[in-house]
Amino acid sequence: MPFLIYYDDLNRNAFFKLLQDRGFRLKPLGGGVYILDLPEGDSKENIIDQLAELDKHFLKHLKLSFIPSEDYIKTQTNLIRALINLKPFDKIIEEFTVFQRKEILDSLYAVFQPIVDLRHFEVFAFEALCRGKLPIYYLMK
Repeated sequence: MPFLIYYDDLNRNAFFKLLQDRGFRLKPLGGGVYILDLPEGDSKENIIDQLAELDKHFLKHLKLSFIPSEDYIKTQTNLIRALINLKPFDKIIEEFTVFQRKEILDSLYAVFQPIVDLRHFEVFAFEALCRGKLPIYYLMK
């Protein structure tokens, strides 16, 4: 399940190297647009999850458009459609969270971290933390 990607920052080579180090395949399409894919069998959600783990600096310069397959963009009409649909990563995450809301909410779990009074060596409170499938800042938008 590939994506078209466009990266609009000067450190494009560092970003692409990072993607390749994580197992992504990149194929240049032209005009700064690339086809991004993971090995066969990985889902669109898995690609988004792996991209969400990257540094936010990289993600703010990334635009994506989902395409069903590389053959889909062989026709001019479909290629233009895919290019018009390039969206910033944050927008993709928003759409993903809307369509996958139940799965994401079901993946959330609480972690309680003790807060210790060092004078008396006693636990006097707990901090509640939320963990889940995506970094929490994407869910809080």
